[in-house]
Amino acid sequence: MKKNIWYIITYVLSVLVITLGTLFYRQPVLTALLLLMLLLPVLSIILCSISVGKLKVSFETMPVAISFENRPNIKMTVENTGLIPLLNCVMGFTFKNRYFPNGKSHEIVFAAPARSRRRYDLNFDVSVPGLFEFEAGDIYTTDMLHLVTWKIPFVARMATAILPEEVSTDNFELKKAALEEDAENSLTGELSREVRQIREYAPGDRMRDMHWKQTARLDEPMVREFERMREKFYVLYPVMEVGTKAADFVYKTLSIWYSLAEKLIRQGETIFTIFYDTESRSFEKIRAASEDELIRTVYELYCIPAENTGASEELIERIREEIPDVVVIKSDGLEQKA
Repeated sequence: MKKNIWYIITYVLSVLVITLGTLFYRQPVLTALLLLMLLLPVLSIILCSISVGKLKVSFETMPVAISFENRPNIKMTVENTGLIPLLNCVMGFTFKNRYFPNGKSHEIVFAAPARSRRRYDLNFDVSVPGLFEFEAGDIYTTDMLHLVTWKIPFVARMATAILPEEVSTDNFELKKAALEEDAENSLTGELSREVRQIREYAPGDRMRDMHWKQTARLDEPMVREFERMREKFYVLYPVMEVGTKAADFVYKTLSIWYSLAEKLIRQGETIFTIFYDTESRSFEKIRAASEDELIRTVYELYCIPAENTGASEELIERIREEIPDVVVIKSDGLEQKA
């Protein structure tokens, strides 16, 4: 609005100068110019107000993840189906890496010619892996004379995971940890044939586990509950210190973790990445047995609150008590007790 005031003042002064010239010189040309100057603001405001409702802005969805070597690219489409061009459009936006918050606002200045559809590419540089978040806000546009500004409500949010860079892991020796995994979700885990108990049927129980003799004797459905086998999997716990001074530590930790997980999955292994949930005070695990699942794991790991990615010595000891062979990953390497 402040910018508009200066344009309005400038335009009024121009009209006054032409008016004085018309009064003193009484030239038909000056009279015609004065009438045009008086009509232009009205025409500009009316026509642009009609065209504002014809403006449409959209963004293409970003992929779930992109490699570290590539730059995030956001494609913006601007469409104006009206007869009047909108030459002064401004949209505010922010972008940040979740590990290193930055609330600085930026602006996109673009034009929307009449009856046109244009695409704009927005390229961004990233210095460390993490969750790249982009958010665009309301659009502001003015008439051709910059006299009136319209606000077009708009919001667009998107995010993509910047995958860590792969590093050599040939010198790292890993052990599998004993971890109980549901057979239906595991590539290798399965139920043992040892019956834990016979209990009443519950919705979701498998028909093949029905104990027909007990069902007939008690006249109500009974099922056999089997012991679960404890399989061994690779369990990784990446420790990340989050903050503006910790870029190198986050970068190294994520690179080691991702490279180990990628290598193990290529070998046909199932890996679990765990983190500590401060609310429930328990360890949560994310399973990955394929490239696609690993990408989803990267995305989920980036979305974990910052307070859940660090680890004190007491917490690490607790992890080792519950999962003795867990691999604790830090920026300076691995910690795994024999």
